[in-house]
Amino acid sequence: NIIKIYDVFEEYNTAYIVMPLEKGMSLFNYVHYFNKDNNARLTDLEIKNIFSQICSGIEFLHKNNFLHLDIKPGNVWLRLDGTVVILDLGSSRNIEEYQNQSTPAFTAGYAPPEQYKSVKEGKIDERTDIYAIGGVLKFCLEISPPIMSLNRKISDEIYYNERLSQANSHFLKIIDKAMQLDPNKRYQTVRELKEDIENIKYLNNETEYKTYSQKFLFNDF
Repeated sequence: NIIKIYDVFEEYNTAYIVMPLEKGMSLFNYVHYFNKDNNARLTDLEIKNIFSQICSGIEFLHKNNFLHLDIKPGNVWLRLDGTVVILDLGSSRNIEEYQNQSTPAFTAGYAPPEQYKSVKEGKIDERTDIYAIGGVLKFCLEISPPIMSLNRKISDEIYYNERLSQANSHFLKIIDKAMQLDPNKRYQTVRELKEDIENIKYLNNETEYKTYSQKFLFNDF
């Protein structure tokens, strides 16, 4: 579930990463196309399947002492067979060497407070990626990006709106824990997050999503 890297080289004062061409589309586009065609968000079962794979990919990175640091719907790719691959490792940093490396780019809404320079003593670690995964999950339910973490209050939980209030309560609890402003209140490992996602049993439209996703990815793209 992580994009392969074939080579890394420098030329013309620029660093290049060589990766395979993956056919399919981003989760960002998929969510919007699905909403346009069905006037609804993705089904619970498809969300569960996608996020189990996202967690597997990020867990693999963390086990190899790397952080992604820019997880967002545009960097989650759905292949033609429905499997997930996480793209864009340009912001990825080695956990142990992070303090000696340049600050990577990140995306507002999916970045927790500790990624902002204005937040003193913000420690970047595995929980930084966990916040972003929660933000992507919230995007899939709400079909709009989360508000910037610096604009949230510590008392905010899931900050409901009409669309989120209709969502599966299990997903809402996961978002709430993953997107806590205080890293100590979040999931401490991606494994914990993945277990909660995979333990969700009560899902809507369980048999419908596969037909749509296969038609959508294979026939139209």
